[in-house]
Amino acid sequence: RFLSLGHNKSALSLLRIFCKINSKNLFTNPRSQSMNTKALSAKRHTIKDSFIIGIDPAKAANQAYILSPDGETVGKSFKFKNNFKGFNTDLKYNLSKYLPDVPAHKIVFSIETSLNLWQKTAYFLHSQGYKVVTTSPLATSRERPKMNSFSRTDPRDAYSVANVAKNGYYNDYKLFDENSNAMHSLTINYDKLREDLTASIQRLRDEVEKFFPEISSQISHYDSETILYLLSKYLTPGEFRNINVDEEEKTVKAISYQSYRLLLKIKSIAKESIGLPLSPLELEIHKMIVSSHIQQIKLLKQLLKQTEAKLVELAKKTPHFKILTSIKGLSENGASRLIAELRDLSWFDNHRKIEAMAGLNLRLNDSGKQSGNRVISRIGNKRLRRLLYTIGEQIIRHIPEARIRFIKRQLKNGRYKKDIIAAISVLLKIIVSLIKGNRIYEFREQKIEELQMWEEKYQELEKVKKKKANQKRSRLNQISMEELIALAG
Repeated sequence: RFLSLGHNKSALSLLRIFCKINSKNLFTNPRSQSMNTKALSAKRHTIKDSFIIGIDPAKAANQAYILSPDGETVGKSFKFKNNFKGFNTDLKYNLSKYLPDVPAHKIVFSIETSLNLWQKTAYFLHSQGYKVVTTSPLATSRERPKMNSFSRTDPRDAYSVANVAKNGYYNDYKLFDENSNAMHSLTINYDKLREDLTASIQRLRDEVEKFFPEISSQISHYDSETILYLLSKYLTPGEFRNINVDEEEKTVKAISYQSYRLLLKIKSIAKESIGLPLSPLELEIHKMIVSSHIQQIKLLKQLLKQTEAKLVELAKKTPHFKILTSIKGLSENGASRLIAELRDLSWFDNHRKIEAMAGLNLRLNDSGKQSGNRVISRIGNKRLRRLLYTIGEQIIRHIPEARIRFIKRQLKNGRYKKDIIAAISVLLKIIVSLIKGNRIYEFREQKIEELQMWEEKYQELEKVKKKKANQKRSRLNQISMEELIALAG
């Protein structure tokens, strides 16, 4: 607008004033507004005099791009293979070619943490005495549009990695002790085993429901020992109709205290099943399939027990295990996996850092007087987020501080999942406080008394909800079939 006025002296003077006042706003990265300015400035200051080599890791070869301390390109982008020759010959040759007189302490390698492709390269460079930093793929993807090109190539990605680090959006590469590395590997394997177990249970359920769909109404857990035993012997409704309840009860009774009642219910619903019929050959094949699913479930459950036992054993050697298990509702398994995911809890001086790591931090949507919905970002460690939610469901029953937060939100909104996440925030505050003070959790009388007051209000709310539900159920029972069809249609 000022430049459109031409060479008017007053316009030029106003332009100078405008630029002087707004110089900071013109050249400030918008993302820095959401970060700790002091921490960001400190990171930039640490590497301001260094040559930054951005590395875009890949399975076969890594792409590298060099930036000078002034942000200028040095030489051409180059590749080095992920093998002994690539690390010890190709990389060193290009460093001597483009940075011949630059000492090692003036070089910073910035690596994008994509999948697990970056770990070998980062470890090698760190062992050679170079400073290594890591950048998030999210930060790199946001850097690409600034290049004014829709093309995506390895050299451009390597440049983005280097530029992101130069702007201060990086984390220092750190090595952990063998106990921490072992626990981290175990918790990743534990999570994968859980996923495999869930998939195997679902496959077993799908297979059984083809031929006996009504059985699911009597089964809550397909991985229980009683159900696995029964399905290993019987599959079709015809087989369950001919089951000898008295004989099977002797075997099943040692597994389940409700064995006789369960057998009678399954036998009764088998008489009116609408499952698919099977020929003798088809029955043999499908029993073989069911047997394979059962064996997988048993094996996975055994492996999970072994992994959990080893994880707890290693966690007991850490200084924070006793503190975490002092919190009622936080089991040894939960505490062990939490330590394994966070590595070192003493790093976190604020509970919001753990929330951000798990993707539980709030994403705001405000503009002027309008305030939009607030949802969690879900950008972070998915395993940690799932673990914290599971722990949250337990601690709201035992920890007064978390229970009070949960009840207050239930009385206001009544959104279960969101209220659990709000209670997790309280739990993380408690954990960070306990770690800082190196003390175990103790109940406070003041919070217990406050909880009793809120519990009374919550019980009144539950009574009102049950009354409304019963009234609705009674109204539905009075509606005729014709009226119900009319309502549905």
